[in-house]
Amino acid sequence: MNVVSINPWQIFDELQKEGALYLDRAYNRNTNRAANASCSVVRTSANTSERENTWQPNIDILESDTSFVVSVDLPGIDPKEVDIQVEDNTLKIKGKRTNIINNHDDDKEPTLKSKRQERVYGKFSRSFSLPEDSDQESIKANFNLGVLDITIEKKAKAQPKKISIQTN
Repeated sequence: MNVVSINPWQIFDELQKEGALYLDRAYNRNTNRAANASCSVVRTSANTSERENTWQPNIDILESDTSFVVSVDLPGIDPKEVDIQVEDNTLKIKGKRTNIINNHDDDKEPTLKSKRQERVYGKFSRSFSLPEDSDQESIKANFNLGVLDITIEKKAKAQPKKISIQTN
């Protein structure tokens, strides 16, 4: 009789690996989300390739009588890694989340090895068309507790002017 050792967690690991893509697609489809986390392969030379993650952070867009606020979830991201620009009436937000596992000297072996990785790392980019009544000169950004709030003031509305009728 042969003794076989069984790792009860192996089944779950295999299910996660094989079913993750299917479940992610089903989840994103059922919750009306664009693919928040996707992965692409970038060719760096003829024989090598480097895996580069791209993802989209979750956002909320709020409006008041005087302003718009774009609130972007960016946990674990250094604000210095975020770039905000306005060009051709479009607000562009770009940045990068660095993976601590791969953030080490190339000469040394990493001290941490990934056992499970659920967070997405890499570059992100989001773009939004600005409404006509937005004042692009008054845009302000505030980063607090992993949330980037971009406030865009509205232009003052022209007040109706009463035209008096003169009679001869």
